[in-house]
Amino acid sequence: MQAIILAAGIGKRISSSHNTPKILLEFDEKTLLERHISNLHQLGAGRIIICAGYQQELIHSELKKIGSSDVEIVSNQEFHLGSTISLLKTQPVVSKNEDTLIMDADVLYHPEIINKLASSQHKNCLLIDREFDEGVEPVKVCIRNQKIVEFRKKISPKVDYDIIGESVGFFKFSANGLKSIFQKCESFVADGKEHEPHEEVIRECIIHDSIKIEVEDISGLPWIEIDFPEDIVRATETVLPQLLI
Repeated sequence: MQAIILAAGIGKRISSSHNTPKILLEFDEKTLLERHISNLHQLGAGRIIICAGYQQELIHSELKKIGSSDVEIVSNQEFHLGSTISLLKTQPVVSKNEDTLIMDADVLYHPEIINKLASSQHKNCLLIDREFDEGVEPVKVCIRNQKIVEFRKKISPKVDYDIIGESVGFFKFSANGLKSIFQKCESFVADGKEHEPHEEVIRECIIHDSIKIEVEDISGLPWIEIDFPEDIVRATETVLPQLLI
């Protein structure tokens, strides 16, 4: 198994003075980067590929500091565009014959969450948390009759579903599934949609049935995606203590 961590963005919503990649945010004196790598090593991930862009030299420095010489960095100088570009940048270096985890970099989470994804019997899989605060920010997963029918931040009132949850931002794809994802990334770029986030690529594959993607429910396990200053406070005061138990 290999893992791709998408860490190229600026993260400007944290604050106007924030000048480091979000993957280098520290909690209990450990960066998100170090936590990702530790969790993936415990899973036995053979390769870890990070797509870096904004201030990527700081990520290189952190990797040297924590002694993770086995992690490969792919550079995305177009980090001002959408994460579809970041994902596509990894295509030349990933193994074409392995299961692959695709992960957002800005998530603090319990290791059991990534364990549940990696050990899922589903070939292609995403994670949902049914215990979430609905609003404009969460990427929502709508399910009807055990099938994903929508995957977006904004859900049309016309969508009929019996289960809704928030996407954690972690995915697992088989070799064939990853191939379809990359093909759709290429299609987006060809159509001038390079500003789109990679979630839109995955949504297209789901909605048009080019990939059958199943769901694992991690409701009740602690995690948080860090987008705003208040998320850092919540991560420190609420999520982190649950990881130290």
